[in-house]
Amino acid sequence: MEYLRPKDFSRADWFRLDAALIARELAPNTRRGVHRVVLGFFAWLVERGYLEASPIPLRPAARRETRDRVPSLEEMRHLYRVAGEVGIAGQMVRLLELTGLRREEVRGLRWSEVLDGELVIGAARVKGGRPHRVPLSSCAVSLLEDRREVCGGVVGVRLSGHARSEGGPPDRGQAG
Repeated sequence: MEYLRPKDFSRADWFRLDAALIARELAPNTRRGVHRVVLGFFAWLVERGYLEASPIPLRPAARRETRDRVPSLEEMRHLYRVAGEVGIAGQMVRLLELTGLRREEVRGLRWSEVLDGELVIGAARVKGGRPHRVPLSSCAVSLLEDRREVCGGVVGVRLSGHARSEGGPPDRGQAG
């Protein structure tokens, strides 16, 4: 694609650029990111009076493709067994499997959210924006209790092995 001055950039140029991104087989998230940056740049030009209008469409970028495959029970069993062999990362994987939570929900887990056999995660940390209650199986409770012994007052289920307690130092203890 040739270089164009912003005032010469047209809507057709944007669609050619988008087609070039598709041809390069970039992920939809990357294309949406490019759209956001270019849209923001042209909005800035309009706001400052360099252009009358932006040639970039305001449409949301293409939606993410949905997954149509679910792991089999045997694959889940295998993952659970293997996860037991890789320390703290494996504990996180097991907790993800046992609770059905999202990665960031487990990663940021605090002991104050573990209450009487269930997890109670506040609205601010949940994708849906509503408090989330998750009953814990005996395996999940056991996994969490093992983690309490390793790191004290912090759940500490983080891939980096570092978690911060409320007011305490980072966990630099054992990895598993």
